[in-house]
Amino acid sequence: MKSIIKHIRLALRGRRIWFRVRKQYSVGEATCLFLMPHDDSELNLYAIRYLEPYLIKKHFNHAILLTGNEEVKEIFEVMHREDAYNVALRIDIVIMPYDDILAVCKLYQLLQFFEDIKVVSLDEPYGSSGFINKKGYSMDDLVQHMIFGW
Repeated sequence: MKSIIKHIRLALRGRRIWFRVRKQYSVGEATCLFLMPHDDSELNLYAIRYLEPYLIKKHFNHAILLTGNEEVKEIFEVMHREDAYNVALRIDIVIMPYDDILAVCKLYQLLQFFEDIKVVSLDEPYGSSGFINKKGYSMDDLVQHMIFGW
């Protein structure tokens, strides 16, 4: 019983965080939320690589990335210099504690509170780390097919 209450409290904390982010970053219908709950540089690199093509293909004009890793912002800026970056896309990278991102993941695990959510993780919300290096799957394959759903 204590475990259930702990999960509910964590999800409620995630709800408060989501409401704050939603208001601060003007979330609309054409927004996609990316949760990056772990400090996995390789996984984050692949996610950033496919971010812009994914948003264009799915007709999004806004993305919000919740991450605890400052490197994500730096990598994004290097990969998407102004001359190559699609100015029609608005991408907000929000740095916050990993515990807060995990709380939002817990909310998502209990309730799909927003239509377009991508969790860039091998462990959250249900885990898919077992696919890496099995039957020839690479990190690139995992990001493309399991996280982005191509």
